[in-house]
Amino acid sequence: MAATSTTARGAITRPDLFFGQMGGSIRYAPCGLEELVAKGYDYRELGHVHKGQALSEHPHVEFPGNLQVRHVREAGPKAACLASVEMGEVVDATTMTFDAVRCTWLEVELAAARSKADMIDLIRRALAKGVASADDGGWRRG
Repeated sequence: MAATSTTARGAITRPDLFFGQMGGSIRYAPCGLEELVAKGYDYRELGHVHKGQALSEHPHVEFPGNLQVRHVREAGPKAACLASVEMGEVVDATTMTFDAVRCTWLEVELAAARSKADMIDLIRRALAKGVASADDGGWRRG
């Protein structure tokens, strides 16, 4: 799919939004990083992958992720990327978290508990620690 998308022209910043999947799946528009970079865009946001990840800094190519958790298996912060442009060039891309609800996985060691009350106390401590660490930031630069 990326091989048939339009090649960018002109001297101004060229952004692109592309719904695809790295590594190839006929179902979700297979593409490779090399062919995305070769198109000449200054900044490419890729759709489909819910977990944000930067694939290239020059030019910027990344999956921004999604703004809100869609399934309990999508643990961690959900964010978008703010691209800063100066004189027609992308000079920075910053992750900004927007999620109102965040899922996480917590492991609670209950072997030391001697009663139901001990178990509840251990679970409460794990939850408090999980909530306190929930604002540890996004998936990359920021």
